[in-house]
Amino acid sequence: MAERPSEISTGNVDSPSERLAAIAVELTARVASAGSLEEICFLLTNDLRALVEFDRCLLITHLGGRSTIAAATHQPVLDSKSPLFRELAGLSGTITRVDKPVVLGTTGPETPLREEETLDSIHAALRSYLDLSGARVLCCLPLVSNAVIPGHLIIEYHGDPPPRKDEIAALVKIAPVLASGLLAKWTVENKPGIVGLCGARGSWTDRWKAGMLAYVMIPAVVLALMLAAAFLIPVPFSVGGDTIIESRDKHFAFVKVGGLIERVSVRQGSRVKQGEVLAELDAEELNYKIKKQERSIELLGNEMERLHRTAVDDPSRLAERELIELRRKSAQAELDFLIWQKQFLTVHAPVDGVVVTKDVKALAGKRFEAGQPFCEIARPEDLVAFIYVPEDRILSVKAGQPVSIYLNNDPLKPYRLKVAEISPRAEVRPRLGNVFKVTALFPGNPPLLKVGMKGLGKIGIGTTTIGKIVTSRLAERWHQVLIHF
Repeated sequence: MAERPSEISTGNVDSPSERLAAIAVELTARVASAGSLEEICFLLTNDLRALVEFDRCLLITHLGGRSTIAAATHQPVLDSKSPLFRELAGLSGTITRVDKPVVLGTTGPETPLREEETLDSIHAALRSYLDLSGARVLCCLPLVSNAVIPGHLIIEYHGDPPPRKDEIAALVKIAPVLASGLLAKWTVENKPGIVGLCGARGSWTDRWKAGMLAYVMIPAVVLALMLAAAFLIPVPFSVGGDTIIESRDKHFAFVKVGGLIERVSVRQGSRVKQGEVLAELDAEELNYKIKKQERSIELLGNEMERLHRTAVDDPSRLAERELIELRRKSAQAELDFLIWQKQFLTVHAPVDGVVVTKDVKALAGKRFEAGQPFCEIARPEDLVAFIYVPEDRILSVKAGQPVSIYLNNDPLKPYRLKVAEISPRAEVRPRLGNVFKVTALFPGNPPLLKVGMKGLGKIGIGTTTIGKIVTSRLAERWHQVLIHF
């Protein structure tokens, strides 16, 4: 929308008629000197209030073969979904036949103006819009210029005072000038070829020089200045890529004896202390082995006693008893080992931290082998940012450079870090291709960070020029094209 022009000055006039004449002259002068069609639309729906006091004014244009709602008072953007807009859109095509001012008012003795005679369909359309808008009086003013109607003004009065006849009469008198200005500006903007037919044409040499200056010299100078700025003016430069929050050191709670998980005491995201019980294994299997071993030891003891009693008649039984005793000692050692294993039926947290294993509650009932990890625990103080930098930019990254991390959960809040480590070997990641992992440490322990958060990391590597950046990218693409020939 065009900017609002300066206030209309009426000079030193006393009578209302002189004042209206001065305002009318000023308005027509502004329409004639308007810089764009948009500015004329603004003048007709806003500054026209200096001449005619109204509550709202709408401009419907009939240009280029179609009727359009061009502007409304104090509405930079028209709400095309409102019922009033839809009603007005249906009215815009109907009123093209209205070539004389029409004034409609609500029924009642307070109505100051009578309805003009109109066609039934036009009358019904205007009456429908009047009822929907809630206005008391509606004025439909055609902008006529040389029997051509480039537009209509719909003026609404919602309360007191009623429209003044002298103001409406003044507006009707300048309507042809407003219509001519509207039509002329639309022609200038949409039919530039017609404008070229006006005025004298210079010699061929003059036109060629003017064309060279306008279409060659000026763009060339502008391009040269832009290239010089691109290669001479340094700008801050940063590299980076996708970022993820991870734990620098992995801490796992291991199952020390094999068995089924009977009960899980934590869930994903639970904060645990070192030594806290995370899960318990089913003891039935181990108890069964212990009782079986105890029964075996008991049988071996009975066998030793029997051999001892019969050794009086057969001394060879003593040697057999010693073999049984060795077996009994071996069974006792195995029993002691099984009893010692009972203390490992509970899984304990190795460190203070947060359980980060997904669906850890669902591990209840699953069989684990001895030494198998049960869940992972991340310490908040171990959280770091891993920034995946493409291989074509990693040579610019050095330890100690500043890093800005923007996480997806709060993209407006940067975390200011520094580069701590750069992986010596590239890794392939989906969508990113060959990347190097750059590690940045968080100072302190930010309370809102969680493992797995993603975002974007920018590493400030200093300054460079736009020309150098563009040149290196073009050289890279050129080499990629050459390898195919």
